[in-house]
Amino acid sequence: MWQISMDPRFSTTPVPAMQMFGYLGGAENVQKFQRLYLPRKYSDLVKQQDLIILSDTESTLYTVKHITWFSDSVERDGMGLMMVGGRQTLLGEWAGTSVEEALPGDFLGLITHEHFAMKSIPVDPESEFARSLPFEEMPPWAGLIVFTPKQGATTVLRASPKNVPILLIHDYGEGSGMILAPDWAGAWTGSCRTWDYWPDFISNMLHLVSGLKIPQDPALMHALREHFGDYTVSYGLILSLVDFADKFGANTRVLLNRLSELSDKRSDVNQKYIDQEYEQALEGIANLESEMVEVYHVALKLKDQALTWVYLTEVTALTGTSLVAGSLVWMLMIKRKLYKEVSTTKPKRMEY
Repeated sequence: MWQISMDPRFSTTPVPAMQMFGYLGGAENVQKFQRLYLPRKYSDLVKQQDLIILSDTESTLYTVKHITWFSDSVERDGMGLMMVGGRQTLLGEWAGTSVEEALPGDFLGLITHEHFAMKSIPVDPESEFARSLPFEEMPPWAGLIVFTPKQGATTVLRASPKNVPILLIHDYGEGSGMILAPDWAGAWTGSCRTWDYWPDFISNMLHLVSGLKIPQDPALMHALREHFGDYTVSYGLILSLVDFADKFGANTRVLLNRLSELSDKRSDVNQKYIDQEYEQALEGIANLESEMVEVYHVALKLKDQALTWVYLTEVTALTGTSLVAGSLVWMLMIKRKLYKEVSTTKPKRMEY
């Protein structure tokens, strides 16, 4: 999900793994993605990643080895494991696997609550997670999978009405397992995705399952993540303009140097964020956005210069073609005058 990228504390390695309803072209393509993106060795998995998210995916798409890795990484090596609901998860045959053992809830078969609004109610209003966001303003969900909490699991959010878990977490071995019973991308999300604090909700869940301290200033963190998201979009747009201008032979060296400087400064701001120096990070990213505006105007000017040469080339080619075509037509008209038009003859009627 793009919302995760709005938080500098997290970076993702997406592995597309879904085949229901014809997504991704079937199991063969899914296996290709797994060969490309999943670690080849268990040691690489625990060394390179801190959290595994299983969202709208089926157990049948993974080997027994991979499923064992997912649960072992939590129990033995302290990783986090998060499962997100959705129809693919519901029908994904996870019940009875070692992944289900690592999760804080048990599947109850194909049981869901759908087609009506369900609000998120913090079970412990004084918990760090509950205080991190204004949950009283959160829009309702439209559906979820019904899980039974395991012994020792904590229900962080419950649904009202129905009083079933929305968000569950527990300790499993050295790590933690989490379940978000609704979906966070499909129809069951309802109007939650319209919530201003939706990216913050996603980020705070990842903090919770990863064992990280959850920031307690909702307004400040929301502003920070919004700035980070805007910066990322602007940076990508400028890169597209640079690539466009470069294809037409424009000199993009100065612009690339400016972007490199911005990347270095962004790294410093990211580190301030990671070090929980949030006020300094906000000031830094706001200054970077101001610089980004200047760079954007330079990129637009470079793009316009590149297009100017394109327009001149097109006009020259069109003018040359028109002159040649006009000359040929004129020559044909002149030459036509040199020949007398042949009159139509009528055969003489024969008399017998």
